[in-house]
Amino acid sequence: MSNQVTVINQVLSNSKQDLVNLLPAHIKVENFMQICQTAAMVNPDLQTCTASSLAQAFIQCAKDGLVPDGKEAAIVIYNKKQGSNWVANAQYQPMIDGILKRLRQSGEVPYISAKVVYTEDQFDTGMDINGEYLSFKPNYNSKNRTNNDIKLVFAMAKLKNGEAIIEVMTLEDVQRIMMLSKSAIDTKTGKLNEWSVWGKFFDRMALKTVLHRLAKRLPNSSEVMEMLEREIQVREIKNGRFEEITPVQTAPSVSVEKIEELKKMVASSRSNEAQMFAFISSVSQRTVNSYQDLDAVQYENLVSMIEKKIQKNVQQQREADMQGNVLNGEFVQATA
Repeated sequence: MSNQVTVINQVLSNSKQDLVNLLPAHIKVENFMQICQTAAMVNPDLQTCTASSLAQAFIQCAKDGLVPDGKEAAIVIYNKKQGSNWVANAQYQPMIDGILKRLRQSGEVPYISAKVVYTEDQFDTGMDINGEYLSFKPNYNSKNRTNNDIKLVFAMAKLKNGEAIIEVMTLEDVQRIMMLSKSAIDTKTGKLNEWSVWGKFFDRMALKTVLHRLAKRLPNSSEVMEMLEREIQVREIKNGRFEEITPVQTAPSVSVEKIEELKKMVASSRSNEAQMFAFISSVSQRTVNSYQDLDAVQYENLVSMIEKKIQKNVQQQREADMQGNVLNGEFVQATA
């Protein structure tokens, strides 16, 4: 077994219980871990990343209910400066298919899609007394289907009540958003940096941009909005790795009332506080020694994890009670 697989396996083994607590019921932890191992084989450089960043990437991916298969989500590498040295870190990145999956799973959006429209495609949209409508017929026979031929992008969703919601962005609209990204534009030339995320994956970033606008109009989309806004802030790719330029922003602190609520949940779940603080410090790369040290993001992650642990404890107790009743019934019958 290669060092790379050994490193990934160790990280996954150490994080297994956290993954079990976070993954939705339809994703088995063994399958998730196998996909992570496959991702490491596809990208052997993941073995050079810090164990804490790998754990954080896998756990965040599980928390979003996605798998890092390159379609729903991906684990990428970026270089983070620590002192005078650059350290390889793993970063979880939700992909378009994963974002669409999460929106469909909300139960409020039975249909959602996002597409790129090229110059020779047929496209029409508008509004009448029945609401918004859209017609799209792509010309797959056209040879003009590169980034240079993009005319616009759109995202559309149909709600459970039958209402259609549509967002359309022209190429100029998308480019204005791109110009706001520190990673996209070379500050010396003012031109698109071909090694940036926008330079490498312009069409995918354009779709993500229009989905971001659409999500604001959808019901119960706060978690998906968080996914869409979780972007890697990078300067450029060197040797297949991203270099970070944006400093980590400190999340807001947690109120006294919320801390008291969390303490009650921890007690109810019978969690070990010391292990809990060590875990959240590892995955967030920000040291926590007490409840007062928690920031808002760490708090929400802990609440989500502990809620699942409580639910699991309740289920296990129910199963134990049912088993006890069965055994007791058999005993009574046998001695009657």
